[in-house]
Amino acid sequence: MNCNILVGMNYFKLSALFFCLVFGQNLACGLVGSSSVSVGDADSNVSNPTYYIASAPLSQDAVFTGTVASFDNSNAQLTFSTDTNASGAVTYPFYGDNIFVPSVQIPSFTVTVVGGAVTSVSPVWQPGTFKTTKTGFTDAPELLLYDADCNISAELSANVVSGKLDSVTVSNGGSGYASTPSVKAVAGPHLVKIIDNESSYKGRVFLILDNNKTRLNIDLTRIASGESSDVSTYFPVGTLVEVIPATTLGSLFGTDLTDLPANWTYGLPDATDWVYIWDILTWTYQPYFFNGTDYESASSGGWGRGWYSKLNPSKGILNHTILYPDEAFLVAKRTSGAVTLEFDGEIETNDKQILLPESGNQKLAKNPYGADMMLAELIPSNQITSNTGSGSLFRSGTDETGDIVTFLSGTEWKRYYYDASYGNNQVTSMHIIGTRRPLDGSDNNATFMDANDFLIDDGIVSNIESCNIAGDTGQSDESYTKLTITGFSTSDLKGFSITFSGLQGYLLYENGPQEANATSGAQVTSPDRGSIVDSVLNNTYEIVKSGSGWVVISKQRDINFKSDEGSPSWSIGTLGSGYSREAVFYCIGGTNAVDAEGTISAGGVITAVTTQGSGYTGKPQTIVSGGGWRLTTDNTAKKDNLILGASSGILIQRNSLSGTKAYIQSTNPFQ
Repeated sequence: MNCNILVGMNYFKLSALFFCLVFGQNLACGLVGSSSVSVGDADSNVSNPTYYIASAPLSQDAVFTGTVASFDNSNAQLTFSTDTNASGAVTYPFYGDNIFVPSVQIPSFTVTVVGGAVTSVSPVWQPGTFKTTKTGFTDAPELLLYDADCNISAELSANVVSGKLDSVTVSNGGSGYASTPSVKAVAGPHLVKIIDNESSYKGRVFLILDNNKTRLNIDLTRIASGESSDVSTYFPVGTLVEVIPATTLGSLFGTDLTDLPANWTYGLPDATDWVYIWDILTWTYQPYFFNGTDYESASSGGWGRGWYSKLNPSKGILNHTILYPDEAFLVAKRTSGAVTLEFDGEIETNDKQILLPESGNQKLAKNPYGADMMLAELIPSNQITSNTGSGSLFRSGTDETGDIVTFLSGTEWKRYYYDASYGNNQVTSMHIIGTRRPLDGSDNNATFMDANDFLIDDGIVSNIESCNIAGDTGQSDESYTKLTITGFSTSDLKGFSITFSGLQGYLLYENGPQEANATSGAQVTSPDRGSIVDSVLNNTYEIVKSGSGWVVISKQRDINFKSDEGSPSWSIGTLGSGYSREAVFYCIGGTNAVDAEGTISAGGVITAVTTQGSGYTGKPQTIVSGGGWRLTTDNTAKKDNLILGASSGILIQRNSLSGTKAYIQSTNPFQ
């Protein structure tokens, strides 16, 4: 099944002056989707290029999933277990030694199908694309067939001679191929990705530098300043990981003339289209071009067909240049006509982190989720620290001393910074505002939000009873529970989500009214009491009815409440910490493109709803921000709700003093 979900790019034109300004500075399992976009026009040329800021999705195909068996901190290595079947044959986690070396030379392949069966597969080395002086294979890699349906898949094996993948053996041609499949070698740049739900580093990826059949050597150069250099910190024994192909220039744009997007101009660098990648480690923008046939002759040095560095072509073919999952890049259409780019991959829905460079450096970053995000979500308030010269994360200050985030707005880049004199910049945990579907004073549905539809509150539970939906106790309908609460600031709570914790009591026999022994399950009779247990009501529920000092939820009680046991409590929303002044909030979900806005005190009280929004048909998502984001050319208007498009990129510049390389946790728009 194909899910056509946009993960593509945004379009803009830049003047040559601005281009030199930006690029001359010397200061980084989800949904599967695809995108298609046209770049350039008849007026695009070397003097007046058309630019796109683009982002590459992760590969959707894991080549290995398993848990870490052991680690070697001194050599940055992870080891995985083997399996042995009943006949004693050993299955290794990885196909061969050294197959994941990023610079290993990999051919393309041609496939012949006759009568629905694969009859031959041949490696194709374009002129000059294999160099004996470059990295070759030690062991043959695994070959995979794809992009064709069949009844029985063909079976292939690669043959390596002197490091070169020289031929392919078809041991079983399979059957039922209605079209010609493609072949890829499971080799070259791969990433190990942490997918363990229990890991605080879930979603982080690390480049694999080398491997054998049970071991991976991990690159740690992209860790943040102050982070541990021990692989065991990120990959303790038992950590669930997957190995995925890294997105590269070659995999994204193609490695041969027939792979390139239609109307992409290749050849000599000064007359070709370019791709720019910011190297966070060397602090330089690297333009790349695709050489076609111009360098292939012996008189031109026999240079091969592929991607080269414009600044240093002598490095040779750089098809393996990696585009990390948190990075964006620029496409420069420097020749006349439009080119259509099509990208396929995975949209991340798990929590994501963004790598920030150290002070003086910059990074072209992408939207990490592939969904529209506010600036306040991309860089939440708890990631802002004081501009004291000692902070390690994104830091505040003026537009001259603070870190700068540059967005694309239409055809213009706009620069934003976080002004500490207006916003909270010592937040350690975020306010989480409880919201409900908007209701009027008679509990009827409304289409706009007011102050009664937002709440942060908590207190104690003092009693639990069975009831009907109206809150009447002693009724035959026992599918509802009435909880008496204290500490509430309002009795109008219908529609809010309330969380209970610490509720304990005597276990009911088959949900009552008699009590039961939890071990045997047997009913007990007075004067004996049932077992004291944690209630199943310790969870989050929507309030279906409320009154002065009580709420009703749609859940049958399972205990006779024991109020002196544990710490029975309730909460709606969560009070943050570290706020020194009023913050702002934005309420997503208005169907008429008008979202509610308001302010919240440091103590968690909704102080005003400045815009009520419109068109709300369900419970909205509310985003809280410290309130300090400003446009460099206008420090009066708040810009916390600035939208980063689903496929947009941003330029992050670290101007503040002593800022170290660090990761920041963005707010996940899917949660």
